[in-house]
Amino acid sequence: MSLDILKLAAQIHSANPEFQSHGTATRTKLPYALSQIESADPASLEAKRRDSARTLTWMTASIPQELKGRFAAPPVPSVYSVVGVDGSHADTDRNMPVRCYLINIGLCGITYGENPTAHLENTPYLFTREEDMQFGNPDLPMETTPMDSTMIGLKRSIMELEATISWIEQYDDAAPVVGLLDGTLIYWTLMSSDLQASARDHVIQQQLLPLLDRVQQLSTSRNIALASYISLPMAKDVINMLRVGECPFDTANCGTYCKERIPGTRACDSVDGLLDREVFQVYLQTFERSSTYYSTSAVSTQHYKDHRVAFFYLHAGQEVARVEIPGWIAEDREKVDLIHSVLVEQIRKGQGYPVSLSEAHEQAVIRTSDRDTFQMLIRNSFQDISSRTMESQKQRAKRTRWI
Repeated sequence: MSLDILKLAAQIHSANPEFQSHGTATRTKLPYALSQIESADPASLEAKRRDSARTLTWMTASIPQELKGRFAAPPVPSVYSVVGVDGSHADTDRNMPVRCYLINIGLCGITYGENPTAHLENTPYLFTREEDMQFGNPDLPMETTPMDSTMIGLKRSIMELEATISWIEQYDDAAPVVGLLDGTLIYWTLMSSDLQASARDHVIQQQLLPLLDRVQQLSTSRNIALASYISLPMAKDVINMLRVGECPFDTANCGTYCKERIPGTRACDSVDGLLDREVFQVYLQTFERSSTYYSTSAVSTQHYKDHRVAFFYLHAGQEVARVEIPGWIAEDREKVDLIHSVLVEQIRKGQGYPVSLSEAHEQAVIRTSDRDTFQMLIRNSFQDISSRTMESQKQRAKRTRWI
């Protein structure tokens, strides 16, 4: 049965007061949050954040230099290349004849300048082997994690990173090259309780860090940079830093000091509820970027070493995007400026979103018709094999209209 739009519309109508309430709260809190970004002492905030690290129940940004800061876009290089990479996947399906999953990596490489070129491609990867159905160290099969949608997503993210770096390595001239990934550089799934410690260490030590080391080593002799781009981010890292400053106690410890307080009566409620993007949408002018901050996520601080993730916010015109970069890039102002200038030019060309990432997405996306074709190919490949590999009757019924 199709979705009952009338019932859904009634529920949306009932939820309107909640939507309006959030809008009112945002308008009320936003001016104060903006004033705090301008006036708060970053050194004091950072010291209090460190003192509260063991008791904070929400993630904050770390401030390496300043909280406030607006940086206009530098001129884009006259000659440069950009590599955008995105991916998608089709999960394992127990109703199919065999266990398998598909990862599709889309790539867009564009060179601008006197000799412009463009390259578009997508590469599908089919995984069918028994060892492909487990995530982790193949030498420790008892400590691996079954491949579900979450783990496939993590594997896909690492494959996207590898594809980006491999393509960057193919440029052998002196012109700048910027690699862009869609989404976050912080692979949150690495901290999943479903992952054994040995599996996590294997992925980090044998896959993630070697890839990041490759691009860092390449950057010592080439003008290259790597960044990820998050459209319409939901993060509150900077707002949460302001909450630390609003806390009247020596250390921010909600569980001790505020657990009995009614929401709305805490000191930090003066800014809580806002998103970072809502503040920077007003604070920044079009195509300006914010100061650079560091993520305090455990996966980044505990496992990324020199590649600890930093980020800044970029006013992209119609929205504010979050741009994440490895820590060694954050410490190099020229590389940050390169990323900033290239992103602004890509956003202009893409009418609000980096054109290289938009094209990479078009290459990567697995549409419903593609999934149907993929499943048909799998079924046809096994139609003459024993009943052990036939599809479930549930899957067959889904494809058959009885009424």
